[in-house]
Amino acid sequence: MPPLPSENPDYTTVQQTALRRYERAVEAVALAKKKLETAENDLEATELRLEGARAGVKDAGVIG
Repeated sequence: MPPLPSENPDYTTVQQTALRRYERAVEAVALAKKKLETAENDLEATELRLEGARAGVKDAGVIG
């Protein structure tokens, strides 16, 4: 795997620091996207369970 741009010795310290911050921000966005996807999947599963519970209550004659 090639070195990260922030590890390039041709860049100044300020440039390397800025690149490291950018690289961390990219990683944070990727992690946030994964967490969002997980949350969306959890929400969908909860909605399906709720539909099942409603159907069960309706079948039991509790609600019309």
